[in-house]
Amino acid sequence: MPDVRLEDVPESDRLYEIVNGKKVWLPLRSVYSCIVAHKLVERLHAYSEDWTRGDAYINMPYEMPIGSTTLRRPSGSYVSAERLRARGRLDPLREGNPVVPDLVVESLGKDDLADYTLGKVHQYLIAGVPLVWLIFPRLRQLYAYTAPDAAPRLFTEADTLDGGTVLPDFSAPMAELFPTVADEPTTETDEASVL
Repeated sequence: MPDVRLEDVPESDRLYEIVNGKKVWLPLRSVYSCIVAHKLVERLHAYSEDWTRGDAYINMPYEMPIGSTTLRRPSGSYVSAERLRARGRLDPLREGNPVVPDLVVESLGKDDLADYTLGKVHQYLIAGVPLVWLIFPRLRQLYAYTAPDAAPRLFTEADTLDGGTVLPDFSAPMAELFPTVADEPTTETDEASVL
């Protein structure tokens, strides 16, 4: 497949966020980054116990209560039943979810910039998201953020991920979130082309 630039992809096929009232295109994600995010959301969905605890989502757009019009679309998210009840029913055609999620998951790709991504993490936390998981699929690492001024907790492939006080009793072996797939890079030289 030839190299494709984001600007070559039709607008109808792109994901975007709205930041301070302006549309911002999300970087394209690698297949592996999407697989890792999907595996984690599957675990979160199982944790929800058929919606009795809450529910998990992929690419759900959230209206962020931070002043100017901002809509974020994380790779994955989890909202507790309590927050869903407090939000109430939504118009099925509404484009932005007005609830603040309990957990936001961002699975990064090679085009994500560190300062922009950490700015998003900070914004999520300021908006009232109590837990943000930032995944680096290529490194097989996850950083858990709980406060803007606190150091994140690092989970590696050898660890078992837990949800702390935000997701009591949640656990997932990190190694299971990073599967070996046919197109996974096998050497450092081909990592950039796959991820």
